[in-house]
Amino acid sequence: VIIDAGHGGSDPGAIGKDENGKAIVYEKAINLAISKFVVKKLREEGINAVFTRDSDVYWELAERTDFANELGADLFVSIHCNALTDETISGSLVMHHTSNEYSATGKLLASNILEYLPDAWGISNRGRIDGSKMYVIRKANMPSVIVENAFITNKGDREKLMNEELQEKAAEAICKGIIETLNEM
Repeated sequence: VIIDAGHGGSDPGAIGKDENGKAIVYEKAINLAISKFVVKKLREEGINAVFTRDSDVYWELAERTDFANELGADLFVSIHCNALTDETISGSLVMHHTSNEYSATGKLLASNILEYLPDAWGISNRGRIDGSKMYVIRKANMPSVIVENAFITNKGDREKLMNEELQEKAAEAICKGIIETLNEM
């Protein structure tokens, strides 16, 4: 199972800002923290979990999917935080492909993760959405999803995203969804 910590290095991803507009957290850091918990927990369950990146480095999107494809991974899970200009929007969602040979399993993976993730964060479930146009979903030769944990642009979500205990709880939820999917494959 490939665990892809989105963004990294020179690409901070979305930026969480305080009331004064000052940057207080970068998506890349949260993605990496959650990814480290996910890989650790999957390995504890005997699953061969592999990082795309395990430090603050930048990988091109093509490098991420090429790596997964070369390994012949069973699943590709990209960990992210969501962002919108409307700071009132909150919740978890998962993107997956809707029209390729991996769509059914990708949909299953997204659904299984969403069975647990919103509750782990204590936020709403915004559901599964079509991620067919997203590079890592299009180019991975395996079922793939982008997990948008919560909105870094929403104050409540951002505070939760920055909480290490909740990051670990979210990682456990993502792992449950991955393990259920592997068991059903």
